[in-house]
Amino acid sequence: MQRSTLVQVDSALQLKPNVPLSQSDNENARKLTDLDQQLVIDLESLTPKASSYARQRRYLLSETIARECRTGFMPGKTRSSLRHNWVYGVMNRQGEPLAWVGRNVKYDADQAEYVANGRQGR
Repeated sequence: MQRSTLVQVDSALQLKPNVPLSQSDNENARKLTDLDQQLVIDLESLTPKASSYARQRRYLLSETIARECRTGFMPGKTRSSLRHNWVYGVMNRQGEPLAWVGRNVKYDADQAEYVANGRQGR
């Protein structure tokens, strides 16, 4: 990019702060404010892959921390595009959700199989 384009992009980003989901113009986005209420954090209630994912990451083993950080596993019975993913909340300084991101709990196994079959990583 040319310098003038970078300056324009940079100044545009500075003018638009992140808007919490609860204040979004999009009605569907506003419904995601309390998405964490649907997340499963009890390790005994998780699918085997989700449980294995959490057990390999010690910071996910505490239900107290999971609730505080608004993270957990999105079960498959939901209509969310994040189903079957470990979901993390991205919060602003006031603790309001700006976004939810999902991590495929089978990614490591899928990647290992992909590489084992003689292919390069994705």
